[in-house]
Amino acid sequence: MTEITHEIKIKAIPEQVFDAIATPDGMRSWHTALVEGTGEMGSVWNLKFAGHPHFSWHIVTSQAPAHVAWECVDGPGDSVGTTVDYRISATDDGRTLLEFTHAGWPNTAGSFRKCNTLWGALMHQLQQYVETGQPAPAFR
Repeated sequence: MTEITHEIKIKAIPEQVFDAIATPDGMRSWHTALVEGTGEMGSVWNLKFAGHPHFSWHIVTSQAPAHVAWECVDGPGDSVGTTVDYRISATDDGRTLLEFTHAGWPNTAGSFRKCNTLWGALMHQLQQYVETGQPAPAFR
């Protein structure tokens, strides 16, 4: 299986990064404004995008402030059954390292390429939101 990986350092504490990934208000502030769900382990995020396919992610792990994991249960192409993993850790210089993996892809064609590009852009949206506190979802 193939995976998408990204890492980014964010000028914030791990708890702030965790809250941006694991709470409805956080998700609405960098990902999409159309978020349904609580962010609690065992629940489902429903992420909607005007004019684009929606995604539903089962929240498999939510361990503050270090780890969040999702499994795609509804979405386009080869996305169903893939998993997303966020590893959050403090760095020696006072920033937070976010290590991101989207795994379980059958190959690198089709949706894989689109998702790789989108996740890279989303990581920067997340960084900007956490560092500035100014909501700016990538999708409305």
